[in-house]
Formats: sequence, C-alpha cells, structure tokens
Amino acid sequence: MQPNTKVIFLESPTDMTFRLINLDEVADLSRKKGIRTIIDNTWSTPLYQKPLTKGIDVVVHSASKYLGGHSDVLGGAIVTSKEIIKTIFRKEYLLLGAAMPPNEASLLLRGLRTLPFRMQGHQENALKVARFLHNHPKVKKVNFPGLETHPDYRLGKSQLSGYSGLMSIELKQADFHHVKAVINKMKVFKIGVSWGSFESLIISPNLGNNEGKLVKEHISPGTIRLAVGLENANALIEDLEQALSE
Repeated sequence: MQPNTKVIFLESPTDMTFRLINLDEVADLSRKKGIRTIIDNTWSTPLYQKPLTKGIDVVVHSASKYLGGHSDVLGGAIVTSKEIIKTIFRKEYLLLGAAMPPNEASLLLRGLRTLPFRMQGHQENALKVARFLHNHPKVKKVNFPGLETHPDYRLGKSQLSGYSGLMSIELKQADFHHVKAVINKMKVFKIGVSWGSFESLIISPNLGNNEGKLVKEHISPGTIRLAVGLENANALIEDLEQALSE
C-alpha cells in the first residue's frame, strides 16, 4: 500500500457472532473519506460473495480453508485492481512475500476444481445442522446467516449467493465446564482450530479463564464454533444430539 494510506479491514461474517457487514454502505462511506477497504472473504469463498462488485478495494482469502479443501495446503490469495496489485508486488511482495512451491500449488489447483461441489455440500449440511440446533432445548442461539431468524438474513440474501459450513451456537448453560463437557462428548466432530475441509471441527473461545473478556466483547461464554464438514448430515446431527444430552 502507499505510505500513509488509510485502510479499513473487514471480515464478513464477523468472527464467532457471524453478523454481516453491509459492503455497499462501507465501500461508499470509505470512498468518500479516501479510505481503502480490505475484506477477508474466506468464509464466503469467491463463489458466494464477490466484494469487488460491491466497491471493496482488496479481497483476501485463506487458501488453506475452502479453496484447498483437504487440510493439506498453506496459502493465501489477494484479489484487487491492477494498479494496487502492482504496488503490493513492488513494495511488499518482493520484500516480504513468499512463493508457493509447486506441490502446494498443485494441491490448491486440485481443490479449486471441486470447490463448487464441496461448497454445495457444506451449505446443505450446515443448513440441516443449523435448523436442528435452532430447535434444540439446550441451545439459546444459532449464529448462522443462512437461518431466517438471523438478524442479517435479508442483508445476506442481497450480497451472498450461498453459505459455507462455519457457524456458532450459544448454549443456555454457559459455564466453562458445561461447554467443555459438550465438546469432549463429540465423536464425529473433532476438536480443531482451522476449518474449510471435509472433517467437521468444533472449538470454543471459552478457555476457562477468559469469560469476563468474552462478555466485554459481547461473546457469550457458552459459545461453541462448529465447522460443518462433508460427512453424512444425519451422523452430524446425531453426534450433536448425544453431546448435548445429559
């Protein structure tokens, strides 16, 4: 970026709460103020959200997630105008950037070939899981933009063409020990930080010693993040059912 350039970095949906950001409004306001906008579009993938068409200046993706899709590649992508990419190449990439090795590049190409089919599977599974959890008596809230009850559902319909498999839930019993017990009872869902591959993963921001910090950040201590994978949806629902039961 040019020296002294004002930049605003967006992530949509926002982490853990999965609220959406109105890209048209942010891009319009930023342009008037001379601020360059950058968005992490990893959750949506290039298939389901196209921020450049909304006026966002720079789009970044973690290729390690859905683009690769098999938990075996590290990479990233930047999509922007020719003018901006030339500046990034000269002033940042040549000094700090890394070149992707041929093997990793071939793995990423492999993942891109199946991206539309995998994303359709993630979306179908996620919608089934989200609807099940929405009606579960132990679940206070499901944070997933694909649910009609999500506060940004209409906004999502206007700027998203689909949904990925990442969501979060908030348990009614929100203490650390209960959250830990639910996660440890999972059999199909595995504990893992990343997401975007075949395997379904589960994790919580509640570490047992940060509940006060979570509350200040407007995150429920009962929050559990789910990365819904490509296993059989009924198996995933059964796993959640047994883990949430007493």
